[in-house]
Amino acid sequence: MVAIFLVSAQSSLPMPEEIWDKGLHVGAYGLFGVLCLRAFHGGLRPLRLRESVTAVAWSLGYALLDEWHQAHVPGRVASVLDWLADALGTLLSLPLVVVVTSLGRLGGGKIENDDTPKSMETRR
Repeated sequence: MVAIFLVSAQSSLPMPEEIWDKGLHVGAYGLFGVLCLRAFHGGLRPLRLRESVTAVAWSLGYALLDEWHQAHVPGRVASVLDWLADALGTLLSLPLVVVVTSLGRLGGGKIENDDTPKSMETRR
């Protein structure tokens, strides 16, 4: 969040013409979406609906605040298209996390169920 805020606070960003800024939005918010999903799920675990909705809402809400912030930075403007690119990046993070957690389970990676109290586990 700090990195996004600091970049958004710049009056102008040096960017080569061949770079499409919407692609940067998708990438940045894709990463931010993954981090939000991990934060609300307590790690890289299979997705649960409530935590996933909360993570997506958090990311989209922050993207909206980021656009509002840019509207108040000299030389910058808020853009619905930028917010839509942020939303796309966030939504693309969902299947990415699903694939990564699935590969972890298929590859023998242990994903703990945090619903089991440690006192209930059997010791060998």
